Amino acid sequence: MTIITIQDFADPTSFVCGRGRVWFRKHSLDWEQFKAHGIDVSTLRATGDNLDMIDKLEKTAQRRIQAGAN
Repeated sequence: MTIITIQDFADPTSFVCGRGRVWFRKHSLDWEQFKAHGIDVSTLRATGDNLDMIDKLEKTAQRRIQAGAN
């Protein structure tokens, strides 16, 4: 289980555009809940949308976790 955080979205190495809020709304995901607590990568994958972006976010989160950051 890998938790994606808002920190991962903001990391320049994730190459994620600034349209996360729109993407979350499109998939009926709670942006405010995500900002406060993060979201499991499996929830993002279950959308079936933009899997390349999700792969990049997961790699960014894994680097963050390995570095010991929350």
